[in-house]
Amino acid sequence: MLMPLSISWVGVTVVMIGLAIYRGVLVMHEDDQVFLDKAEAAFETESAQQLVKLKKVERVLKLTTALSAVLFVVVAGLWFYQGLYPS
Repeated sequence: MLMPLSISWVGVTVVMIGLAIYRGVLVMHEDDQVFLDKAEAAFETESAQQLVKLKKVERVLKLTTALSAVLFVVVAGLWFYQGLYPS
């Protein structure tokens, strides 16, 4: 029981780290304030699309972070329980 949960925790944590790196790449190209003239109006739609992507990634990142934390607590609890009451 402990091994499949440990593998699941590692998998979720790897996905979480990958999403955090991807979010960092998205944020790196984002500016707080942008001044555009009429010739650069296309940049506004590109920036809005980046913001939509960022919000989706942040939502999934929060979910995977919570799932990773829950799995870690369950794995640690089972490991501790098996240490106290060996079979």
